[in-house]
Amino acid sequence: RSMEARAISVRQRQPDETDKIVLAGVAVFVAIAIFFRIIGFELIRSDVRDYVLWSHEWWHTQDPFHLPVYPVVIWFARSITLDLLDQGLLLQLVAVAAWWVSVYYVARTLELLKIRNYEWGVALYALFPFIGVSYAAWPISDSICHALTAYALYCMYRKAWPQMTVALGLAILTHKALWPVSLLFGALYQGGAELSFDM
Repeated sequence: RSMEARAISVRQRQPDETDKIVLAGVAVFVAIAIFFRIIGFELIRSDVRDYVLWSHEWWHTQDPFHLPVYPVVIWFARSITLDLLDQGLLLQLVAVAAWWVSVYYVARTLELLKIRNYEWGVALYALFPFIGVSYAAWPISDSICHALTAYALYCMYRKAWPQMTVALGLAILTHKALWPVSLLFGALYQGGAELSFDM
């Protein structure tokens, strides 16, 4: 499609249920972030602190228990913002952006599978309190991993194998939880990922 056709498509696009879910998620994120500020909760602690410290020298191995993609993302975000933002706010913005990416590709994947009322699935993913938007307010590496995995899943059903491989490879280098999940992706790849649903 030409750039002009894409621009017309964007202008003609009407808000849908997924947009409402994203707005609800952003509202929840803002509420959690404000609550953290009110109670004086320190974001830069535990794993988050380790990643931030590593991001200053991401080319060195700092910790055998963590993986390198998130420190590189933090370094890149800090560089393009000229280190002008509060560190906690910067990480939350990175995390909420990654959350939005993952919600977008979950929605596109469910739509691709032709699942009726797929918005319910999007809402369950986006707003689930222990996986969804809460990981944007508490900016550990999970939201980056979720975004990469959601994109890899979408690429798999689109049979975009190179993009899927790159996304899954980055996800594996973001969080160890993806190591066993990658085996499932491999099995689906070998099977041709021909799953479809009529629900």
